[in-house]
Amino acid sequence: MSVGTRGPREPRAPRAAREPREPRAPRESRAPRTLGESSGTSMCMNRCGPRFAALIALLALLAAMLLRPDGSQAVFVRGLRAYQNGDLHTAHDAFAQCVSSSRRLDCRSNLATVLAALGSREEAVKHFRAVLAVEPNHADAAFNLAGLLHAQAGGVPTAEEAHLRGVAAKAAPSQWELWAQFASALTAINQAPPIATRANLRAITELQRSHGGSKEEDGHLTELYYALGIQLSELESAECTDLASELSVVLGTAAAAPGCAAAARGSGGSACDAHALEAYQKALALDPAHMQSEHMRAAICDGARVEAHTGRGQNAQFVQALSPP
Repeated sequence: MSVGTRGPREPRAPRAAREPREPRAPRESRAPRTLGESSGTSMCMNRCGPRFAALIALLALLAAMLLRPDGSQAVFVRGLRAYQNGDLHTAHDAFAQCVSSSRRLDCRSNLATVLAALGSREEAVKHFRAVLAVEPNHADAAFNLAGLLHAQAGGVPTAEEAHLRGVAAKAAPSQWELWAQFASALTAINQAPPIATRANLRAITELQRSHGGSKEEDGHLTELYYALGIQLSELESAECTDLASELSVVLGTAAAAPGCAAAARGSGGSACDAHALEAYQKALALDPAHMQSEHMRAAICDGARVEAHTGRGQNAQFVQALSPP
């Protein structure tokens, strides 16, 4: 789909039919029920009061409507099948009917997704916002709305996009891409650096957990380690101290160049320089030709050595990162 939106969710598969039971032996005949016992509603009228009985009757009516072939579930499935077959206009009409007849949030979210695919992005944004107004942690609406806002802003992250990326990541915590997007959005708007760093650490952890050894995954890990190094060089010393245990779990003990890590720790720069150095070296271990990581590693090592010997150095946070070619 365009603008990075997710497709509508598949409905749950129907449950398998139960095995037929052995027929029960016929019970002894009972005396005919009185009028008040002839139905569940009448019995509740006698025992529960008229208001409760009316509620039971209403719920029964709603259940019957949903189970009818022309109920909201059937309309939902019709829209889903049309979407899967590429018939966006039929999908639009089905989901719109589902919204008007049932006000189901999944119908509205899918309607917004189809609208975005049809090019009606403003309308899609309105529907996604309506879903989130009712259910602020709706993962699909948050993810898709973040993608639309990103496209509308010309690829420049906003505070609202960053918030929505966080909602999506927390709703699906095992998906490393969502944590990486959350971290990237926060970093781009220079907001909550410690939270952005933690999100990047989570992205690395989740990707390593599912790592299959492919070159593509190695490439993603390389970029995540490089981004982590950039983030660490922007943290305050106290913030780095708070993250120390989490950093040690992800970075471990890196094989630093002789004297480089010690010099980084002893320099007048950020307390996170040594951890940033480890992140860059992790990236270089995966891709020795990663020029951006080598540039930043050299900036920390060379600057730290100069600081240690002359009292003058160049902290990594003042070194401009190279842009990818």
